[in-house]
Amino acid sequence: MLDEESARLVEELKSFNARLGLKKRLGGVQYGRVIEYTRAYQFLHLQAGHRLLDIGTGKHSIFPLFCAYMNPAVTCHITDIGEYVNVQRKIARRIPQLAAAFETGRVTMEMQDATALSYDEESFDAVSAISTIEHIPQDGDSRAVREAYRVLKPGGKLVITVPLAHGSAAFDTHRKRTSYLRKYQGEPTFFQHNYDDKTLESRLLEAAPFSETSRELWDDGGFYQQKWCKRVPMRNTLKHLIGWWLTELCLKKYRMIETYEGSRALLAVVRCTK
Repeated sequence: MLDEESARLVEELKSFNARLGLKKRLGGVQYGRVIEYTRAYQFLHLQAGHRLLDIGTGKHSIFPLFCAYMNPAVTCHITDIGEYVNVQRKIARRIPQLAAAFETGRVTMEMQDATALSYDEESFDAVSAISTIEHIPQDGDSRAVREAYRVLKPGGKLVITVPLAHGSAAFDTHRKRTSYLRKYQGEPTFFQHNYDDKTLESRLLEAAPFSETSRELWDDGGFYQQKWCKRVPMRNTLKHLIGWWLTELCLKKYRMIETYEGSRALLAVVRCTK
């Protein structure tokens, strides 16, 4: 259940998403992302003059655009390892304020490898990675955390959201199709890490010497994995048409929980301060 401040921010987020065009309005804020974006935004507590680096924005995340929209005096750097990040500029054209931000350089886009960023040390006040680093194979998630630590200023904040293993032990997901830049050639390609308590600690929270770390665990009662994904036909098509309904349902289903073991926890919000 979201507190009053979070609920107010959710309304701002939904309104912003609707302004990005009919497709976004029908598709809503992706299921679960409404929680991730809201909690990440609150933790970063962006101020005038801050520089935000968003890692792995891709073509779907609206998080850095929302940050730029809500904070006209913040500089936002949108990055991804793939060229599809260029879609973000087209999305932003829907809102004159954001279109102007691209022209003035207040919002920028670059292709960057999260495990080997080209930025100088202590360049950013905040770094975000929304449902991103779990898709980097092997120990890439830990290396990305260390890079985020390197480019953060002292006192800077890092927020990461990742999928959980639904109360069970951590496992990796592979798919029989191309996953991001990993082309399918007959053998399943790595898709993502799914974390448990132990791997949240070892791979993320302990990957760099942060001064403070914490995490939030969110459980939707098993709805998305057990009911929507397994029982709804043509679910990916439906998400584009009734995603707005899923957004509202998400807000009713999700609860923050204290204990991971035995839960059906779906996502974690990891918070670190340098």
